Amino acid sequence: MNRLFRHIAAAVALLTLIAAALACSNDDGCQGNRSSIPLAGFYSSQSGSKIQVDSISVFGIGMKGDTMIVDHARLIDRVYLPLNVADTLSRFVVRYDALSLAAFNLADTISVTYKPIPYFHSEDCGAMYLFDIVDYSTTNVLIDSISFSTMHIDNANNENVRIFFRTQEEDVEQ
Repeated sequence: MNRLFRHIAAAVALLTLIAAALACSNDDGCQGNRSSIPLAGFYSSQSGSKIQVDSISVFGIGMKGDTMIVDHARLIDRVYLPLNVADTLSRFVVRYDALSLAAFNLADTISVTYKPIPYFHSEDCGAMYLFDIVDYSTTNVLIDSISFSTMHIDNANNENVRIFFRTQEEDVEQ
């Protein structure tokens, strides 16, 4: 009986040590992304398949500070489009920097109207903004259209926006 008691006491002590070690780990209790930033993926308007876009720059219009999001990026298939929490409209310029297009100074503008919603997540994570998308539009130089997969942007690290670019179609014999 005394031997059984020692085994139970040892097991309880071991479980207590494991629980204490897990409770004192470096994790501050806040899992995942702490910012609600829409992630836009690039797609072909002809095929609907994911594409990489060569030599583009993306920057915000009318935002304080450094608004350059990507500068002469090569072969990218997505970009984050941070919304301005101090406003209800954010606009982004997509400039085409490829040598074959740069001389024409081509660019599209994406406009997103939204409602910023302050949100207290937890003591560990603190507060953040969520966004309800009200409306969106784009010019149609090389962007055919855009779509949102959800009209509520939270801190989940998911693709929320699809940007459909006009891509070169293969010649079809007639």
